Amino acid sequence: PDGTKFYCSFVYSIRQWNLCAGTNTAILNSSVTIGQSNGYTFRSLQLASDGKIYVASAGQYGLGVINSPNIIGLGCNMVTLSQSTGSGLC
Repeated sequence: PDGTKFYCSFVYSIRQWNLCAGTNTAILNSSVTIGQSNGYTFRSLQLASDGKIYVASAGQYGLGVINSPNIIGLGCNMVTLSQSTGSGLC
């Protein structure tokens, strides 16, 4: 929400970069894997009005959530498949 972190899905992982790390090299080196799947693929990431980022996972009945997207690294609290989609398949 504050625009200081960049998140991207890489098929089986979610990564974060700190855009305030300084130089371009420092930003590239700030990459942290914050979430790993268990064989399913991560797809879309969407910032919601509650300030969290929700992650669709292909073929799953749940969404991942980045609970604190302004926090650097693992402190952002990424939880895979934490929000049920009921009978709705991603």
